Amino acid sequence: MIKISVLIPVYNTAKFIRRCLDSIVSQSLKEIEIIVVNDATPDNAMEIVREFAANDSRFVIIDKKKNEGLMCTRKDGYSIAKGEYILFCDSDDYYLPGSFSMLYDKIVETNADIVVSGYRYIPVKGQGYEQISKLPFGNNRDAAFESLLRKKIPHNLFANIYRRTLFENHTYTCKPNCTNGEDFILFYEIISNIKTIEALNTPTYAYCQNKESATNASLSKSAMKCIIDNRVNWYEWLPKAYSNHHLIEENMINDLYLKFVAGYDRSMLESIITSLGESLTRSRIFSILGPLKGLVMLSFLKNIPGCRVLCSNHITRLILTRI
Repeated sequence: MIKISVLIPVYNTAKFIRRCLDSIVSQSLKEIEIIVVNDATPDNAMEIVREFAANDSRFVIIDKKKNEGLMCTRKDGYSIAKGEYILFCDSDDYYLPGSFSMLYDKIVETNADIVVSGYRYIPVKGQGYEQISKLPFGNNRDAAFESLLRKKIPHNLFANIYRRTLFENHTYTCKPNCTNGEDFILFYEIISNIKTIEALNTPTYAYCQNKESATNASLSKSAMKCIIDNRVNWYEWLPKAYSNHHLIEENMINDLYLKFVAGYDRSMLESIITSLGESLTRSRIFSILGPLKGLVMLSFLKNIPGCRVLCSNHITRLILTRI
């Protein structure tokens, strides 16, 4: 019996894939399948994968003829998964020792649809940290949405274990070449189909920053547009899945502020501004953001000259984010 299917998309991660696979094949829980989806990677990462697969029958390899991005690559993986449960792993990250057993035992014990755990963030330089997921509002579907929107649990796919039927019985968004915010979309859609969720209050995963990662590169205008389009679609979808519209609106206003501070052009953000509509009042903005951020937001919305200069360098942007 296959207890867990581990899904690993591979694209341009030859420097890191051996570390990733070593962490998986050395897990104490052995009843797993390792589904590696080759998203037409241009490097020699798949040579390393095939080296592992030659000596381990648990490997399943899917070779795609053209690159389609993480959203479609993950779907290719979970569509053929045979395990009772599913784990996601990015090929430049890795799982901590004993993680599979801890996650599997917890989800079997609780009979939950998802168990979320913590992760260790490992930067290229400097001090890392641990992020632990919490469920302070309960363990049903609406409580999970509240925990997500209040940032008690991150919206990443990794470090969590999922009942396979969540993928068998439901259809999720799949946009080819969607490379920004794709995990955000899928995680929320999965949450909309659960009955119960539980938390494992320990890190199981190492989330590693690397210089080549797309998340560390400066965003192009096309990438920014992709992120905005995804957010606007999410804003339209979420109220149909979750009834606390006040909390959704609060998140939208915070998101608009952060994107302005991050350097998005006003023209790119018009669709979010339009979605918020009449809720963008002075009193509402100040009640959510506070006085200092509120003034910055109002200056941005009114196109006050010099407002954009506030976000012209990294230090200023960091200050505006943390005030």
